[in-house]
Amino acid sequence: LYRRRNDSLVMDSFFGQFKSTCVCPKCKKVSVSYDAFKDVSIEIPQLRVTYRVVDVYLFPVATQSDKAPLTKYGLRVNVNETIEGLKMTLSELCGIPTEKLVFCSVGNARLAGIYENESQISDIEHGKPVFAYESFPISSKTHIHAPVTQVADSDGSLQMGGIPVGWPLLSSFSLDVTCKQVWEHVWLQARRFVVEGDDSTVDDRKGLFRIMLVDAQGRPKPVFRETDGSSGDASSFLPRSDIPLVDILGESARSDYVYFNTVWTDINEQYLNFDTCVDHASVATTYKKQQEMMSRQISLQKCFENFTMPERLDDDNMYYCSTCKEHVRATKTMELWRLPNVLVVHLKRF
Repeated sequence: LYRRRNDSLVMDSFFGQFKSTCVCPKCKKVSVSYDAFKDVSIEIPQLRVTYRVVDVYLFPVATQSDKAPLTKYGLRVNVNETIEGLKMTLSELCGIPTEKLVFCSVGNARLAGIYENESQISDIEHGKPVFAYESFPISSKTHIHAPVTQVADSDGSLQMGGIPVGWPLLSSFSLDVTCKQVWEHVWLQARRFVVEGDDSTVDDRKGLFRIMLVDAQGRPKPVFRETDGSSGDASSFLPRSDIPLVDILGESARSDYVYFNTVWTDINEQYLNFDTCVDHASVATTYKKQQEMMSRQISLQKCFENFTMPERLDDDNMYYCSTCKEHVRATKTMELWRLPNVLVVHLKRF
């Protein structure tokens, strides 16, 4: 009876089957479903407005044994993607979890702002790079988040915090961190720009380096006093002592940010090189692919490739993950699982 009811020349000739795969961005659960179709609606890709390449400069956390050089990545993403999607793309290349990546904009050698996960790629100005830092989430209240501006000590400029140079940094510390631990951590992040001399090591350059506590406008905050209890004037320079930073800063340590300036007494190129950067393989391959895509003629094959590319669902079409028990912006991939004898294709210009 079932076969008699479904014995249709139209069904046999014109109906095929889609395979839809959804991947939860949180638990990575994979959900597969199959749906029948009688025609395929595919868009004619407008490559110049559909994809863009974003340059991302990644500052991984440096340690005593790993200098962790500044690395440039080239990421090709859909213009309708979010910052969270951009983080996922970078995470796949660098291996750092998305929750430990903070994306920032930079202006005049200072951190100018932080991109929220919900922000759109279109919020990034064309031609302007994004700076990514390995850090604890900014929303975490169990850590001190410290934007660090690198400055030069010249012509008495330290009274106003110094002259910004090079690249800004972003660090996070636990609330029980000591002044010495902060000093050493910031030094490890900044030493990636130090040039090792023929007769000296990178650590020998520590004499050129100091750390100054400043306010949000970059002005010095003199709060540190000598450990011997002397009643002299307080200093804004971070001491290398075992005193917990919170004990000195008090409640201000629990504010959104604690600002530091790294003060270099000599920025001569024989000591510092702020242009040091390693290009990841994605820089060359992404730009090459983008140029190839721009120069290629649009074909039916290209339309199908565009149709089957993974996409991030938007807020209006979220997927319910039965494991996470919530709606999420899953990654969805459509495939032509079973083709009919006669395939009807509907080309959409818009």
